[in-house]
Amino acid sequence: MISRRLASSARQALSLAPAGARALSAARVTTPRWPRSKLNTVLNIVPQGSVHCVERLGRFAGMREAGWYLAVPFIDSVAYVIDTREQTIQIEPSVCVTQDNVSVHLDGVVFVQVVDPYKAAYGATEPFKAVAQHAQSVMRTAIGQRTLDEAFHDRVRLNQDIQTGIASSAENWGLVVKRYEVLEIQPDFAVAKAMDLQATAERRRREKVTTAEAEKRAAVLEAEGAAEATERAAEADKRSVVLQAEAQAESVRLAAHAARESVVLAAQAEAEALASVGQVLSGDDGVKAAGVQLARDYMRMMGEGMSKSNTLMIGGPGSSAGGGTAGAGAGGGGILGGFDEALARAVVLAATASKAIGEGPSAAASSARREGPSPEAAVAPRGSGPTLAPKQAARPTASDRVADQRRRARISSAADSDAMDQVLRDARQEVDNAMKAKEAAISRAARPSGKSA
Repeated sequence: MISRRLASSARQALSLAPAGARALSAARVTTPRWPRSKLNTVLNIVPQGSVHCVERLGRFAGMREAGWYLAVPFIDSVAYVIDTREQTIQIEPSVCVTQDNVSVHLDGVVFVQVVDPYKAAYGATEPFKAVAQHAQSVMRTAIGQRTLDEAFHDRVRLNQDIQTGIASSAENWGLVVKRYEVLEIQPDFAVAKAMDLQATAERRRREKVTTAEAEKRAAVLEAEGAAEATERAAEADKRSVVLQAEAQAESVRLAAHAARESVVLAAQAEAEALASVGQVLSGDDGVKAAGVQLARDYMRMMGEGMSKSNTLMIGGPGSSAGGGTAGAGAGGGGILGGFDEALARAVVLAATASKAIGEGPSAAASSARREGPSPEAAVAPRGSGPTLAPKQAARPTASDRVADQRRRARISSAADSDAMDQVLRDARQEVDNAMKAKEAAISRAARPSGKSA
């Protein structure tokens, strides 16, 4: 009855105690069972990892390790069965106060091993419990030297400090502390709520900072991309301008080279033509060919002049193309008189045809009938010797006037291009006749000189 009353009184006192005291009294330590003993069976067996402490008549007799041994009944007794393997001691949560006056509930676990069975058996009544109690004291001391943030952020150093504080005392009890681990640090409700708010604000701040840094990085990358694009565009434009300039320079160079080659080739061709002309003119036939060519050029020039004007000036034999050439070749206009007469008729005919082509057939015929034979266009009659003066113009004969009238009538009656072509063919025939007359005159001029030689 008395024991029951004492127990109820203790429970009532505990319920009336402050919260911190209740927490401290409620902190329990889970330790291995101690002491452990064994009944002496004369033939005793020690399992691996254990040690038997044998006492004889109450005094220490020795330690028996793994194996078997004999013990005298009623004299020898197995006082302690000690486990030499590594064991854990669970520390229940206890209230601790940090350096910044924050109450926290702290628990942990201690890993110990018996290394000296004699000290473990006779050094302390309950060595494991002593280690656990000492661990709680060292843990409170270590927490009191740190703030709450340090206790959260530097848990590894906290474990090392607690282990170091326990190890010095555990050696006297035959134990070695392998390590100590803080399991949980639980602050009060108000502190935990404030910490949650602080953590939330910190996360929001980090989110904003991260977002701002991301936007900044994106803006920097966009600016760098725009700058690089501008630089590459400028390089491309520069390269394009350089290539265009090089292409233009190459084009100018090739054009200059082509022009130079053209001038060189033209000069070479002209030199070869002059050389060929000189080679041809060096013979007797070359002089004749030159005269014929001059006569054709003169006729074309006179035709072009008549196509632009109604008046044609024709001089005597010495002033005409045929007369000039004959004078150079045979020494007088009378020798080529027949040629001059034929050439004059061809020129008049070609000029009239050209005028008719340019103004129409009827205009050419009316113009020919209106003007009649011009005294300036008259040529000397065909003769056999130089009987006329160089500047005296011979009157046309009746046959010449009839032929001219026929030609003019033919031109006036030509109503289409076929008639004009016929007129031109007649002009060309007159030119051919003039050339034949020239050759005959040259032959006649050369024949007397051969006889006198």
